[in-house]
Amino acid sequence: MRRKWTLIFFIGFIMLFLRACAAGPSEETIPPPTLQPSQPATEIPAATATAPVATPTPFIEERFVEVEWPSDLNLGDSDIIRLALIPSVSGYTAQLEYPEHTVELDDVEVPYQAGYEAVVIARLDAVGIDFLPTGEQAQKLVEGDPIYWRWTIYPQSAGRHRFSLSLTLRWDPLAETGRITEVLLWQTGLELIVQAPLGLNASQARALGIAGILMGGVLVLPFAELAARQRIERSRANRIRYVHPNKNLILETGPDHTISATESKLLQGLFENYTRVVVETRFSSGYSGARTLLVQPFHSDGRADAHTIVKSAGQNMIQAEYANYHTFVRQTLPPITGRILGAPVVVRGEEDAAIQYTFVGTPSAPPISLRSFALEEPAQETARLIEERLFSNFGPAWWMQRRPYVFRLGHEYDRLLPVHLVLEMDGMGQDARVVSGDLMQVGHLKHGDVVRLEGAIVSEVREQRHTATLTWPEFPGGSPLRVRYRNIQHQSFTVGKKVYGLFGRVAASRSQLIQEEVAKAYPVLDVLPEMILVAGRRFRNPLEYLDDLLNERIQGTSSVIHGDLNLENILVGPGDLVWLIDFASTREGHTLFDFARLEVELTTQVVSEIWSRHGWGIDEFLIVLDALSGHANPSEVVLSETVALLRSVRNIARRCFYDPDDISEFRKALILAYLGSLKFANLDELACAPMPKALAFCAAAFLLSQENI
Repeated sequence: MRRKWTLIFFIGFIMLFLRACAAGPSEETIPPPTLQPSQPATEIPAATATAPVATPTPFIEERFVEVEWPSDLNLGDSDIIRLALIPSVSGYTAQLEYPEHTVELDDVEVPYQAGYEAVVIARLDAVGIDFLPTGEQAQKLVEGDPIYWRWTIYPQSAGRHRFSLSLTLRWDPLAETGRITEVLLWQTGLELIVQAPLGLNASQARALGIAGILMGGVLVLPFAELAARQRIERSRANRIRYVHPNKNLILETGPDHTISATESKLLQGLFENYTRVVVETRFSSGYSGARTLLVQPFHSDGRADAHTIVKSAGQNMIQAEYANYHTFVRQTLPPITGRILGAPVVVRGEEDAAIQYTFVGTPSAPPISLRSFALEEPAQETARLIEERLFSNFGPAWWMQRRPYVFRLGHEYDRLLPVHLVLEMDGMGQDARVVSGDLMQVGHLKHGDVVRLEGAIVSEVREQRHTATLTWPEFPGGSPLRVRYRNIQHQSFTVGKKVYGLFGRVAASRSQLIQEEVAKAYPVLDVLPEMILVAGRRFRNPLEYLDDLLNERIQGTSSVIHGDLNLENILVGPGDLVWLIDFASTREGHTLFDFARLEVELTTQVVSEIWSRHGWGIDEFLIVLDALSGHANPSEVVLSETVALLRSVRNIARRCFYDPDDISEFRKALILAYLGSLKFANLDELACAPMPKALAFCAAAFLLSQENI
């Protein structure tokens, strides 16, 4: 039997040999060299590979692999893992983006093949840790150019966690006849210690959590009832009323102001049952682009109803204001606050909506904004209104109802700064970098780079400016990435719409936008060094420390805040009656947010005007800042009054400090608020420009130099 099988195998071998000889010479393909012989390359035949492939000539480039990661982290926090593949022709020293991180370098050899395109694929794998982005992250490899990857990690449990990082090199043939080849370029394992609060391990934390849930279930009932009531209020606040314009309604305006066609239709719809409406005053509504009118409606028999305030803006903004009013204002603020009368109204075919407020004051003496009051009255009177009226009216229900709050400054104050990217529409998709909401994805973008947006939501469309703003859901503890397209056709963007595969070319980054605004006020100032010279004094450059500030962790308090406490949203009526309008940005947030905005408003809108009248400059403003920091008050009367005006804001802010003896919490908020004011175009339109932005940047530099960052 054994001889029989031996004969069969021998005959089969002879037949295979003869068949191979008859087939002729085989194609010869030399694959790219393998970096690690212990791990052989995997060849993936191309679908159309039928012709012979030319033998490629390899070129070896020396590179460093740099990996930076946190070696320990508290449970509930998030952090960044950074991986870089960097050319080493001129040498390289490991660099840390965050001082508490660990960094390692490793050298690798990267071969390039003629007729092939090199692609490097990075991958992170971990257990017990959530991270973004997931899956393989591929980037094109260009000789001499570094490439970077970043992941945001969110530990889900305490203890020792291990994860692995790998880089795979792939050669994609430029011709249709080549073969795709992959090889493992580099791989390592890292370790992260996640610590739980109170020193508890995972099982103890779970046991304590269960006990806390049982106890909290009893204690939280009153708060659950409050939350349910707020949800009901907000659902009611989502209502909107469609109206038909009464074209027979007579609209009368004064000689000093006009109304647009959209405003006319909204007024005709809002007062459809009246015969005549007199528009008496127009108020500015700060920076939101909303329009606010003081009007009085008349019946057909000549009877006049009470004066009322009508505000109009985009539907989403008006609906947000109506919802915020029901959630944070209607049952909390005193009766002197203006009350909204009914749901927002919309005329079909129009993109704007309007709401109607009760008018607080007397018709013969319409209210004025706090800005107008501050420019007409002595500074002591404005300071008195801020401390005795504004805070006493709204502080007990809002700012004084605070609780401990730990947060990163960027979570609250990034919204005050310019958008992270300005894009121009671009339909080209070659070499586009994917932007999916991680701030780390835009840090290295340059002017002219093409990006592809994935998963962004249209948050704002401004037809008159031909711009659209897109954002992403916020990362835990971070701030949402914001991108603005300009020179758009507004029909292509709808608020609330989620977009995928939208291309754009980078026109400007945030740092470029801020530098351009600083240049308007300081044309010869070099904004790149770490230290700058302003009015003969050396200060830290706030632009160089901006990212550090945004990442700063603050122990503060949170409460209901107005969210847009500019001088046009604070109205002053007869008898020094003070009330607020415009609740579109009202929310739960850092208690000192409103006070930081208020000081910046007084500096840029009032102090700058006073400085212009007296022909003063930065030297005099530095005297004021010195006095606010504890130096003696200046002898000059107007300078002393300015100190008192700004000090009134700091006095009410101090009453809401987490630590009454530590001004650092407020000072850091002020730095970001002052830098954020540089983006407002209306400051360039003031007669005293560029003084407002000059004072703002000077204040940011002065305050930063008092901080230990």
